[in-house]
Amino acid sequence: MKRGEVMENINKWGQTLKIKQNPILSQHYPETVLYSSDNLHDFLNRYTFIYVKPVSNCKGRGVVQIGTNSNGRYTIKGYTITGSKIDRETNSLEAVIKVLHSIYRRTLNSKRYIIQQGISSVTPDGLALGVRAHIQYVQGKWVLGGMLGKLANIDSGIVNRNRGAWALPISQLLLEHLKMDQKQAQKLEREIERVCIEAGKVFCDENRRIVECGIDIGIDQLGKIWVFEVNMIGPSIEFFSYLKDKSIYNQILANRRKRRFKANG
Repeated sequence: MKRGEVMENINKWGQTLKIKQNPILSQHYPETVLYSSDNLHDFLNRYTFIYVKPVSNCKGRGVVQIGTNSNGRYTIKGYTITGSKIDRETNSLEAVIKVLHSIYRRTLNSKRYIIQQGISSVTPDGLALGVRAHIQYVQGKWVLGGMLGKLANIDSGIVNRNRGAWALPISQLLLEHLKMDQKQAQKLEREIERVCIEAGKVFCDENRRIVECGIDIGIDQLGKIWVFEVNMIGPSIEFFSYLKDKSIYNQILANRRKRRFKANG
């Protein structure tokens, strides 16, 4: 197969299995298991909050955050499969499972959903944050097309453009919102690039039909980066066009032209 031919995406569980095998990426990936009531109970006992997600690409739909509040009640926040907002509280794990069954229309099983360790990726001001990096295969190697910062209200903890997140330059996220100095910010940007290029090699070099990846990343309170998802099939670059400075968006388009010119040359 030639690079760029259409293929089926690798779902979230398939990504998990590949990431676990890589010594670099596995250090930056939240603990993830297939859904079961036993695994749900185990994760809620060990983590402050967790996520339940469909294994298929969902653009934030069907992603549910479960934790506990100061009263010891379970909180359930996120979005249904159709995109409706969820904000519920229950007293027991059994009630949580009933709510999940209602959200997922009784399709809740280990083949369709994963449970993932929750990572606190927030600013000191209490906004949920993320980074979107876009890598591209150009002239025989993987390169970083660009990256941007994302912010969202903390209510659901889901930092997705389709769920109300907004874009800002990566430097503004790191310097203004995370209060880093210039040296710290540059070091973290290099680390993000290193991890993302490694993801390109892991997921794409063995499948030459993949030529671009959009990678969603979190940053915890210790400054560690976490890979949340690798989008491999037609990753959107629309979010980059929302930035006032269009240089990153234009660079991604220029890289695409370079690849097409070489393919047609």
